[in-house]
Amino acid sequence: MRHVEELKDEAFSRAGCFSDPENAQRQIDELEEQLLCNANPTIEVHSESSEVTEPEAALPAKKNPRRPKAKPNFLSNIDPDSLTNE
Repeated sequence: MRHVEELKDEAFSRAGCFSDPENAQRQIDELEEQLLCNANPTIEVHSESSEVTEPEAALPAKKNPRRPKAKPNFLSNIDPDSLTNE
């Protein structure tokens, strides 16, 4: 079994494009970290101070309008007791 592992290690080494499992996992972790950092870029906001007025003082207060009364429905004048199936 040791001979097979040595053969695999030598083949990976000579190929030049393969990594051992530990090195491959490390490379994957580094790439994942890099992608995650690039996915959430830092947003910088630059602002200048300016004179701000109070919105409540600038606008008149709104009155709370009342809902208009509903018009009577013609069905409201019918006595339910007068409705029978006789």
